Amino acid sequence: MKKIIGIIFAVIILIFIGVKAVNEPHSMTTQQVLEKYNWELQSTSNNKTLGTVHFSKNTLTIVKGGKITKNAYILDDNDHLKINSGNYANTYSIDMDSTDYTLSPVTDNTKEKLKLIRN
Repeated sequence: MKKIIGIIFAVIILIFIGVKAVNEPHSMTTQQVLEKYNWELQSTSNNKTLGTVHFSKNTLTIVKGGKITKNAYILDDNDHLKINSGNYANTYSIDMDSTDYTLSPVTDNTKEKLKLIRN
């Protein structure tokens, strides 16, 4: 009887850990998710990879072909990502698509939509 109770208890713990691991990215803020993972920046118009992106507290670093660019950014309470300088300078709304994000231009509609694909 003790063995059965032990097995049931172990199964409950494993289920709890599995559910917690699956829900983890959804319980974090957008800022935390951006900082935790490395991302592939991709154009939505032609699916071309534009580089690998890493977010720190205030800086996003884009690496492509050995070239490194660092740009200051701000993420506001409305999940608008404002990139202050560089080729992608603009304000984007961030929409989550499972584990990836779509960045849609808010202030300059001549800029293209971008995707952040989690690596």
